[in-house]
Amino acid sequence: MVEYLFIITILLYAVGALFALCFFKWQRVGNYISLICTAIASCFSIALSVTVLFNGAVIRFDFLIYHAIIKYNFLLDPLSSFFMLAISVIGLIAAIYSLGYTRLYVNKRDTRFLGFTYNLFLLSMLLVVTANNALVFMIVWEFMTLISFFLVIF
Repeated sequence: MVEYLFIITILLYAVGALFALCFFKWQRVGNYISLICTAIASCFSIALSVTVLFNGAVIRFDFLIYHAIIKYNFLLDPLSSFFMLAISVIGLIAAIYSLGYTRLYVNKRDTRFLGFTYNLFLLSMLLVVTANNALVFMIVWEFMTLISFFLVIF
């Protein structure tokens, strides 16, 4: 059950990023749906990290791509779940605050870009703290820095 919470969290952040881009004419609707997906994903991530922290369990995820040429390893232990909890709580608070904050920028800037990059940024931060392989860590670290650049530019 706990393994599925991690996969659901990843999928919700990805769906939130895609929903931000789907509504072209309705920026406000797309951004709200994206931030609601962010809040739900953060709640799932909080539940997962609290479960791992109190049970002391270690959860390992292995994803194989190209028939085991590239193996993506993710490990969720009590230390990474502590950082996951901190990222998720701050991400949830920022998502709730952003629901009102983005009203100022609806017709001035493309707020869908904010929802897209914010979801990907939180996803990449969670993948950084759970990476269990040096190659995977470097890939998601670079992805996180690239996404944070676009967030700062916005």
